[in-house]
Parts: sequence; C-alpha cells; structure tokens
Amino acid sequence: MAALQGTSRLALATALLLFGLSGCMRGPRRAFPRSTDALIVCPGAKQTNWVKFEGTDQLSYQVEVEYPASSVVSCISAQLQEKGWRPLQEDYWNPALPSSHVRGWTNFVDATVHPEATVDTWAAQWENESGDIAWYYLVYRYPPGDRYSLAVHAGLIPANIAKKMPRTPQPASPRMPAAWTTPSALKPSQSNTTPASDDCGLTAYPVSKPTKEILADAPRGGPQPNSSMLAKIAIDAQGKITHLRVLRLAYPEAPFSEEINEQSIDSIKQWHYAPTLYDGKPVAVCSDVSVTIDLGN
Repeated sequence: MAALQGTSRLALATALLLFGLSGCMRGPRRAFPRSTDALIVCPGAKQTNWVKFEGTDQLSYQVEVEYPASSVVSCISAQLQEKGWRPLQEDYWNPALPSSHVRGWTNFVDATVHPEATVDTWAAQWENESGDIAWYYLVYRYPPGDRYSLAVHAGLIPANIAKKMPRTPQPASPRMPAAWTTPSALKPSQSNTTPASDDCGLTAYPVSKPTKEILADAPRGGPQPNSSMLAKIAIDAQGKITHLRVLRLAYPEAPFSEEINEQSIDSIKQWHYAPTLYDGKPVAVCSDVSVTIDLGN
C-alpha cells in the first residue's frame, strides 16, 4: 500500500440525489416570503421552489448552463459577499475538509441506479456575523440529464439551529487523503430510499460493529474491475446512520482492497443526514449508497 502514498486519491460521495425535491418521504412543505438575502436566484432560473423545512428556509431551481457553471457560481458568490456573508474554506459540518470554495467541483459515479449516472457536484457554505449558515449544492447528473442542465439547491440555517447540528472532524489519513462527505443539511432522495422497518434487515450490522467484521461479511467476486463499493444503510429519524452492510466491494481482487474498503466503511459511518419527513414527521429510512474510489493521479 505504500506505493499508493502521494499518488492515489480516495474520492468518496453518496450516490443520493440531495435535497429530497421529489422524495416519496417528503412531508408537507409550504411557500414562504422571498425575503431572505441569503438565497440567491440567478438569471435564467426556472422551476423555482421556495419552502420551509424544520425552521430552515430552502430554495431550489434549474438553470440551463454549461459545466462548470462559472456564471452561476459567480452570481451566488458575488451577491452573498456584497451582503456581508463570509465564504467558509472548510465544510461547516466536516471541519478540516475543503469546501468547493477551495477544491472546486467534484465528480463521482452513482452505481445504485441503472444505467449508472455520473454526478458533478459543487458544495459550499457561507456564514454571516450572526452565525447563520447559507449552504449551496450545485449538481449536474447525467444520464438522464447532461452537463447543460444544472440543479441548484440552497438553504439558510439560523445560527441557533446550525450550532445544534452534528459536526464531524475528518482528519486526513496518513495513508490516504480524507474522504469528501455529505453535509448534514441534505437529504436522501426518492430514487433509493424506503421507509425503515426492523433496522432495514441489517440487525446484524450495527455501525458499532468493528469495520473489519463488517468487511469480512461482504460478498466477494463480481465484475472486474469495479471501482465502486455499494452498501445498504439504515438511517434513524434524527439522520444518524445506525446500521451498515457492504453489498459489493471495490477492487475486490486488488492487493490493497482491504485497506481502501475499510476506509470507505469508516467514512460512511461518519456521514449525517437531515431527518427525512413523512406526513410532516421525521422517520427512519433505508438507503443504498455508492462509494467511488478513484486511484488516478
């Protein structure tokens, strides 16, 4: 594994569509006055949707703009900074991880859908003097979309709520860089999320179980080469992952397979999600997640 030091990159991301725009678990949402200065609607926006969610204000819309959507990123950044919002260089929910203000766009393959989809994401936050947090999540997903159809998701979290949300430090591994993880203000989507019952059939796989034991129970074999690890998780009503089972290993025949899959499992164990609502109440859900491991330079 020493040969991989300094040359490999562990790029991890959930294969979930975020913000729950069409989620079957979504509870009632109501429109709110468009008064907040933190949620920016850029030129060309369509299908604009303003909602309130558990004390936070949220916004979503579509824009036809070619990747990497520099005009949209500039539109959002310039207006927020003019209004006194400070860009956060590190992810608010995962301190020590660079936000897209620093790292720019990231890319992963969602192997939980058929056909597999490629997802480009830009995720970052801003903070004002009161401690309120504005988050933005920009997504290209293709197929069925393309690199011209951008989805913009945004939210404003009051300081009193933001301070209560879990924050997970992610120190870099001496063997590999720290993994990118999903901000806790985002939600699983309809496409791969179902109501939970009996721990989603994962009773024997609590996250408290040692990673090596979880890995030992993972199926071996499968198509070669395979760069994605697939797992099934149970998420409780508070958005915490409680159970995890590996359904497919990444690079199962590679000499470094055990190490990279262990790090993938450890990363998933630390992910957090915003509670999923059903009939206006938070509920536990089951979901599949895909972790793509990029061994490129």
